[in-house]
Amino acid sequence: MYDRLWEESPRVQKTKARLREEAKKEAEQYKEQIKREAEQAKKEAEQNFAKRLQQESARLQKQMQDLMEKEKTEAEAKTKAEIEAKAKAEREGETKTLRRTLVHVTHARFPDLSEFAQQRVELFDKPEALDLLIQQIAKAPDANTARWLLDASTEAPE
Repeated sequence: MYDRLWEESPRVQKTKARLREEAKKEAEQYKEQIKREAEQAKKEAEQNFAKRLQQESARLQKQMQDLMEKEKTEAEAKTKAEIEAKAKAEREGETKTLRRTLVHVTHARFPDLSEFAQQRVELFDKPEALDLLIQQIAKAPDANTARWLLDASTEAPE
């Protein structure tokens, strides 16, 4: 009997309707709050991702720059080493040619000193000294002077 009264009473019906509406509003508000929180979380996640992406990009750019600098330094060092090796080879070639020239000039002017000149010439490693000695041997008045020049030149500090 009370169940029927409870179900049919306008007051109860009104209260039930009001409570349903309040529950609906609360659910809607809760749903909106969850939606706002989800959007906020999504926005924060996107910002964090963008920030991490920017940091990673900067790190990779720095790494690439460092690698390029290292490669540039290595290339410069290789080029410098090649230039130095070429200069050394040219200097050695010049020295070898001047040694041969000194022996030939000595042999042409003083055939008896050829063997002595051949032995002494190997002690020279500076093209400038060899060039000067060639000039002096070419101008030497006699074999003794030429022998002295060959002997004295090898004893002089270089």
